[in-house]
Amino acid sequence: YARCLTQLGLEHEDYSDLAKRMLLKTDGVSARLSVMQHTVTKDPMISLDIGGGALEENADVLFDIMMDCVEHVDFSRKDRFSDILTQERARIERSLSSQGHSVALSRLAAGGDLTGEIKEELYGLEYLKFLKDLEQRLDTDWDEVQKTFEEIKEVLNSSDGALVDVAGCTDDWDSVKDHMQERLASLSSHPQQKQDWNIDRDTNVVEGIAIASPVNYVAWSVNLYDEGYQKHGSMEVLRKILANEYLWKNVREQGGAYGCFTTFNEHTGEFACCSYRDPNVAKTVAVYEGIADYLKQLTLDEEELLQFIVGAIGTIDTPLSAIEKMNFDTQVHLTERSPASRQQYRDELLGTTIEDISAYAEVFEKAAAHARIAIAGNEQDIEKAKDSDLKDLCMLRA
Repeated sequence: YARCLTQLGLEHEDYSDLAKRMLLKTDGVSARLSVMQHTVTKDPMISLDIGGGALEENADVLFDIMMDCVEHVDFSRKDRFSDILTQERARIERSLSSQGHSVALSRLAAGGDLTGEIKEELYGLEYLKFLKDLEQRLDTDWDEVQKTFEEIKEVLNSSDGALVDVAGCTDDWDSVKDHMQERLASLSSHPQQKQDWNIDRDTNVVEGIAIASPVNYVAWSVNLYDEGYQKHGSMEVLRKILANEYLWKNVREQGGAYGCFTTFNEHTGEFACCSYRDPNVAKTVAVYEGIADYLKQLTLDEEELLQFIVGAIGTIDTPLSAIEKMNFDTQVHLTERSPASRQQYRDELLGTTIEDISAYAEVFEKAAAHARIAIAGNEQDIEKAKDSDLKDLCMLRA
């Protein structure tokens, strides 16, 4: 739906004319779906974002184009819809071999919580399955497909819940603001009730995904909150130590992978490791399982720890462009994450001690018993690992 908004064409303007209007006065207009999680309630949040950029004197034109796309996208254009659908399916399929780490991590996140499952439905293998199914329905059930997308359009054509965020400077801001408010007022008002998501989730993920790739992307995750861990800024220092020392030496230098990294979801407590372009499968999983033992034996002097702290703070406080700051502020506003909580996390990071890092050993040792594994990669490598070390592995084919 998001891609159709700006690429399908409008009720009064075909796609080629719309594209010319965009190119003439803007640097482009695009739309996407964003999935977030509320800081307090932990509920999933989904927003449809449409945006673009333009010179100051064309701000009104840019907003008109955005609103035209939202209000007047034309889902009767079957041929153009089919082209977009085919392009989108092909894009996802092409990305599998180079973005296997995203595929594997998405499968793990889907087993972690509802927000992760929604992301998998919207971006992952489940989305690819949906696109393939939708392609088959175009010739047999087009009327129903069109009706569904028209219903989505009707729901989203509402001023309720609409949020406009602007980055930039203009000497005529009041005029631009008035124009935006007039266009928003043209939308109908029909508040929507909160929807319940009923999605079956497999929380015990141990699976391999066969993709057209000579290498592998090996992901492993554990839930630290389930073992009593509470969010603390020292996590960022731990991640830096693991990525730069333990995983670098064992997965990259000794294992031959192109890279390896970690992620941590502060909302769910999910900690994950993932290798990139990895010739191994079972050996890499064994490295992940050895994190607790590594932390038990870890010794760092104050100078070494300080280097990791400096590296960690740089990853969470990076300079942002105007549009990046706008997007960040919007997300903070929607999820209601307080400045105080962000500052507390920074303070904890800067005050990290070796005792803080050592304490993670016990947490990882307990959590490893409930680890989830997802490997996207070469089918023969995955089958070999299944026959030897990962006998519970379930095979899927993208």
